[in-house]
Amino acid sequence: MTEYGPHLYLPIYCFMKNFLRYILPVLLLSLLFSCVKDTDFDQLQEVVLSPNIEVNLLFFEINSNEFIDPATGIARPVLSDVTDIPFLDDSDTQEGILKADFLYEFENTTSIDYQATISFKSGASSVMYALDILVPAGSIGNPQTHVVIDEIDVPEIYQITQANKIAVSIDPMGQLPTDGSLKMRSKATFYFEIDGQ
Repeated sequence: MTEYGPHLYLPIYCFMKNFLRYILPVLLLSLLFSCVKDTDFDQLQEVVLSPNIEVNLLFFEINSNEFIDPATGIARPVLSDVTDIPFLDDSDTQEGILKADFLYEFENTTSIDYQATISFKSGASSVMYALDILVPAGSIGNPQTHVVIDEIDVPEIYQITQANKIAVSIDPMGQLPTDGSLKMRSKATFYFEIDGQ
């Protein structure tokens, strides 16, 4: 402890002494004599909440050499991946969603365009909703950023809520480049309405 240590405790001691002597009795008396208005708990059914929930969906980086199969040396025409989206499985969640905004942001540092297909699926093969995006070419020195916002309202939002998987496929539109990469990140904002029933 430094030579200034004991002086630090003096203000705390004074505060606690005054709090116990003056402030605490006033607080207790105000609680005893306060009025409470009658509460109608039936009004709870009339309450409507409208929260917005933002979630990250997919993100990836594909280097240009990943379109070549390392075992065979042959070019792959399409790269694809599927991810579970279990947060839409709940029936209350499905019924409460009014709309959703999906943001897809790409950064292309390769010399060719890409066709990206985002699919919301139910099960292994049933496509509930799909979106095709053309990602323009860029270069390592001049990356091309491409942003797409997909606003989904009724009735299409019901197709999204029936999905339990999201799939993305990337199709190169030209001769495969020797360098560069394609990056993507995505997120969704869900708009809910929850009533008190």
